[in-house]
Amino acid sequence: YICGDKIQRHTFIETKSNQSISAGLELGKTAYALRVVLPYFNNKNKLIGYVEFAEEIDHFLNILQANSENEYVLFARKKDLKKDNWEAVRTHNKVKSNWNDFDEFIPLSSTINNDTISESWIKTKNDVQANNHNYIPKQIIIKNEKGDSSGILLALLTTTEIDKVIESVFVNTLIFYILVVIGGLLMSIYITRSINNPLTKLENA
Repeated sequence: YICGDKIQRHTFIETKSNQSISAGLELGKTAYALRVVLPYFNNKNKLIGYVEFAEEIDHFLNILQANSENEYVLFARKKDLKKDNWEAVRTHNKVKSNWNDFDEFIPLSSTINNDTISESWIKTKNDVQANNHNYIPKQIIIKNEKGDSSGILLALLTTTEIDKVIESVFVNTLIFYILVVIGGLLMSIYITRSINNPLTKLENA
């Protein structure tokens, strides 16, 4: 248990089952996070627990938007979320609940005013209008750690020449930053082990 929550995430269950490192993109109560989980052994090779590193991906939207007029919205399937958890977080953040405003998909984060977001944007092949601008909607299907479809990254692209270039590469950009974060998490694990193992040996000397 961590803060009263029983850990039932796929990455933890897989690590516990295989006693090896597991990583994946997981949907929590109200956000997606990249997670790396590994078993933790003492100097006698006895399992004493598990270590988890996680990074929410919300800020990737701002990275994608940098130096462009494009907007991005990250949607999740409502069936993968719980209404009570959603509303509790909204209440804690002093934000009005929007659970009933969406049917199948609900926005987790965005670079655009949440009050203007429409679920119809992910169902249309036509241009959409927001903030007095016309945008071309493009989608990336978000898959969870099991490989199942669990959400959509919606890019609202402007029609300028520079944004047409961004349109053709924004998928690769997103993948690149995800790989960078995973690499950083794995490096953190390596550094933690490199520091902790000598300290453990000194304590047991």
